[in-house]
Amino acid sequence: MRSPPKYSSSSSIPCPQLCSIIPSLLCLIVASIAIIATATAKAPSICSQRCGEILVPSPLSSLPGCGHPQLQLECSTSKQHHQEHFALLLRTDTESFRVLQVTATTLVIDATSLKATSCNGSEATASLGLKPTSPYFLSGNNEFFLTGCNAGGNYSTDLYPTASRCQTGCPNSRNRTASARNPFCTLEDCCVTTIPAGARSVVLTSCAPRSCGFSSVIFPKSYVPSDSSYGVELIWEVPGSTCASVDDINLCSTNANCVNASNVPGYNCLCKDGFAGDGYRNGSGCLPVDHCSPGSCAPKARCINEGTSFRCKCLAGYEGNGTLTGGCAIKRYVILLPAIGAPALLVFGFFLWKFRPKLSALSTRNLKHLQASFKENSRIFTWAEMERATKCFRSDLKLGTGSFGTVYKGKLDDGTTVAIKKANNGNAPRIQQFLNEVTILSKVNHRNLVKMLGCCIEREVPLLVYEFVPRGTLYEHLHRRGDTLSWKNRLRIATETAEALTYLHFAASPPIYHRDVKSSNILLDEKLTAKVADFGISKLVPIDSTHISTTLHGTPGYIDPQYQQSYQLTDKSDVYSFGVVILELITGQMPVDFSRCASDKNLSTFAMSVIQRGAISELIDKRLDARTPEMLECVAKVANLAALCLQFDGSSRPTMKFVLEELKKAMQPLME
Repeated sequence: MRSPPKYSSSSSIPCPQLCSIIPSLLCLIVASIAIIATATAKAPSICSQRCGEILVPSPLSSLPGCGHPQLQLECSTSKQHHQEHFALLLRTDTESFRVLQVTATTLVIDATSLKATSCNGSEATASLGLKPTSPYFLSGNNEFFLTGCNAGGNYSTDLYPTASRCQTGCPNSRNRTASARNPFCTLEDCCVTTIPAGARSVVLTSCAPRSCGFSSVIFPKSYVPSDSSYGVELIWEVPGSTCASVDDINLCSTNANCVNASNVPGYNCLCKDGFAGDGYRNGSGCLPVDHCSPGSCAPKARCINEGTSFRCKCLAGYEGNGTLTGGCAIKRYVILLPAIGAPALLVFGFFLWKFRPKLSALSTRNLKHLQASFKENSRIFTWAEMERATKCFRSDLKLGTGSFGTVYKGKLDDGTTVAIKKANNGNAPRIQQFLNEVTILSKVNHRNLVKMLGCCIEREVPLLVYEFVPRGTLYEHLHRRGDTLSWKNRLRIATETAEALTYLHFAASPPIYHRDVKSSNILLDEKLTAKVADFGISKLVPIDSTHISTTLHGTPGYIDPQYQQSYQLTDKSDVYSFGVVILELITGQMPVDFSRCASDKNLSTFAMSVIQRGAISELIDKRLDARTPEMLECVAKVANLAALCLQFDGSSRPTMKFVLEELKKAMQPLME
């Protein structure tokens, strides 16, 4: 047997051997490249990780070299009784906070030790401080609270350095009623107020003359009864860039929307309706949410995921309600036709043709009604036009949702930007509200009323098309956004709203009672001009009538109490609701707030008591800093006008025409 040839280290490899080795080398190289590519492709997923029970979504991270450098958290571990314990920490230059909860836009930090505790008259302070450039800031869901017998205290923030003061009473020891709003308080010995969003530092003080008391900040939903712990909610945003940057948009995953930060350059990636995840390409992204589970639908029905919910559709050949047991039955014509044959089919077809006009009578009647109501500059749109305008009612084009339905932002074929209101369903009450709004808006024309451009009734779900009003609602500016409306702008908005209501009451023929005057129905355009909207429950008033007897409709906090008792709607019902809007503009407070004492939870009741004792300055929104003597005098006049509007007896209230004239007089010095 011939021995194999021997090769020295300097020898070259013969061609036959080289040819046999090359394929192996190629395989090895290809395999290595595949492994590297796979590792590279999957690498971003490690940016979504857990610290104990808490999932840390991208671009937040507790791993070095992962996530955004300014959104780094620390996962600390310790061992107790041979068990490993985890703590997720947010560190600043001076202190660290334990993170209790993380979502796609917020995190909750432990605030149990954030207390300014005072005993026997000593003054105490405490503070929570983040860097001015920090990507974290307080949400609008946190509350300052002070508890103790006859205690005083306040808080101030970097956005609102003027202290907001609280004062408590002293409860009867035999009757200490617990506060449903705050777990540390009774109704008598506690003062609670909401801290506006956007602050990065808060300073607290307290002084309890008897025994002890303390002040703190709490995110109410974070309270844990077992150990009385609680936290503060922070909003986090990717800092430094906006959605206008292509690179940053590419960081958002498929099925996610890029949303600009509210008060600093920054953004978040948020999953669209029907999807869940952190929203970032370097994280878990956005995956479809499966709302269907075994037993979700009846037998012979198919479960179909739709956005944030699901629907049940009977299988082909079946009909009925797929959500009910036994709800899907075989269609009757499927049973009958094989038995009775073709002649019956011809008779059935003739029946459908004969009664076809009656089957579509409702749609035809509505169409004629609308065409008769519309003016020359209004039109009836097709369903296809509406789908093109809203990109098939895409979720990221939603402007808001109400009792009637959802409002979408859209762009018509001619480039006009519009707002499109889509009804929740096609049932009779909704169609009646739809027709009512069309009837009302087709009869009016005023610069401070939202303009209707047309509608679509091609499907059973009706659509209304309005001019697009870009700056949102007055409610959002007063209660949700970080921006501040000046007193001059607030008074001008009140005046313009009064002009619209005066027009409805005195210039429209027949007169119109709006019936749902509130800050969320006052829209603001790019110049902050007010436009009154939502006429779904408004009423046309027969000429020479002083009131209408009708079922109660409206929004709690704004409803005329006399109308609530008598069910008789008058023009003074709108006057009352407008009085509440004036108070919102003065105070910046919600029309109903359960953090106030039980007797003062309605803004109208609370404010009337303050106005009656001449302490109007206590009502002024603390965000309004330029408190000149002229401004204070103007606010006092407007507050007293609001008090007239809020009289219980409707006959004692002024007309909208009188209210408008008084607002114009108050506005005059500010225009000089």
